[in-house]
Amino acid sequence: MASTGDTVGGTAASTTGGGDTHWTNPSNALVDNTNAATCTGNFAISHWLHITNFGFSITAGSTINGITVKVRRKCSSTNDWFTQECRLVNSGSILGTTKNVGLSPTNWTTTATIETFGSTSDLWGWTPVIATINSSTFGVQIYAEDGSTSSETASVEVIWMNIDYTAPGGGAVSSSKSMMMFFKDNQV
Repeated sequence: MASTGDTVGGTAASTTGGGDTHWTNPSNALVDNTNAATCTGNFAISHWLHITNFGFSITAGSTINGITVKVRRKCSSTNDWFTQECRLVNSGSILGTTKNVGLSPTNWTTTATIETFGSTSDLWGWTPVIATINSSTFGVQIYAEDGSTSSETASVEVIWMNIDYTAPGGGAVSSSKSMMMFFKDNQV
């Protein structure tokens, strides 16, 4: 099995939907550092933090085994913000099943923590299309909610996506390489 590894997107935006509170500096979620996309409010619901253009170049004919999204996030006050939904998108359309964690949320802490959606074997209820995954319009979006009466700030430092796949032919060693290894192993 092959993997793209944890990859950051190339394009970020705060898009309407989810709620009414926008993300400030959404492009900060494209870089693995402590700068963050932020959203502030009390009893607030954020817009979608929309990340696309991951630059994947998975070989045509590969089999997608799973999609993992990781979000490193924190809150200015413990247990006030939580992720409501995470979903895969392409050109504004939802792909597969939304990860609705708002029903049993993990509250964000004051220390940056990674929240994981999907896995190496989770296809998100979608039949993956290689051309779609490789497209600059493919990505992920999340929105979060604040459950506090005081104004708190949610911070998303980075969002990664990892695609686990099997290359065409199962990644078998090419015949020319196999022959070279045969002769090398059988030298006198």
